[in-house]
Amino acid sequence: MSPEAPGSDGVRERTEGWLRSSRIGILAGAVMLLLLSAGAFLGFYLLPLLQVKAVLNDSYIRPFGGFDQDGVIKKLGGQERAAKRIKQYLHSPNWLTKREDNWWASVTTLGGCGKHGVSELVALLEQETLDGKEDEGKVMILGSLEAIGPEARDAIPAIIRALRDSSAMVRNHAAMALSNMPEGAAPALRHALLNDEDDCVRGSAAGALGVIGAKEGVVPDLIRALQTDDDQLNRQIIIEALGRIGPDAKEALPVLERLSNDTNPDVRKAAAEALKKIRGEGGAQ
Repeated sequence: MSPEAPGSDGVRERTEGWLRSSRIGILAGAVMLLLLSAGAFLGFYLLPLLQVKAVLNDSYIRPFGGFDQDGVIKKLGGQERAAKRIKQYLHSPNWLTKREDNWWASVTTLGGCGKHGVSELVALLEQETLDGKEDEGKVMILGSLEAIGPEARDAIPAIIRALRDSSAMVRNHAAMALSNMPEGAAPALRHALLNDEDDCVRGSAAGALGVIGAKEGVVPDLIRALQTDDDQLNRQIIIEALGRIGPDAKEALPVLERLSNDTNPDVRKAAAEALKKIRGEGGAQ
């Protein structure tokens, strides 16, 4: 074994000291990086989500059970920013934010965000699962899209698909939603009017077609439905829809004249009112 060079102990000590210092420095750097990452996570991700949760929690009107939609949108920075923040909240892990607790409030808020809330509402509507609230959740989403109205025109294809849902409750609310955004909705509504097995869905489709008007060629289908639908309430709705269309529904005059002598007093009254509107007689609204 060769003898060590003079001063080798000092070199070894300095080397070991440098290695210890380096390890400490690396460890300190790792801890600092971890702290910075945690701070960024808290500041840029978690805290904004918790702020949204707090705003939603504080916006229930007690003891009446209402919800301050306008107040939420204002606190979250207006329609566009509120829609963005609600979307981030809805996509957060439920174990972290308990977003399911405020799902209804989130959907309601999106309905008040106008066009800015449409894309997220459509995405929610087309999810296979809605956190265990499929039918009720779809109804809530459709109600928010209906509230947005014509600005939700991009949602029409998704709403038309909902008009073919297995749930009659969902189909009914889809028909009602389409009445507020008639562009391109008439064919699907006409099919529902004449073919849906559920009385309420057919009635809602008739009401929506009355809003859409004669320009979509809906009058012949309304007349056909009036002659074939056995539900008395639906007959009234169809008659009122024809009256709402007004003079452009004049081809319905013969059938309405017959119904003005119907055995059902409500049908007679509705037919008489519709006749006035279609003929443009004084005072008809």
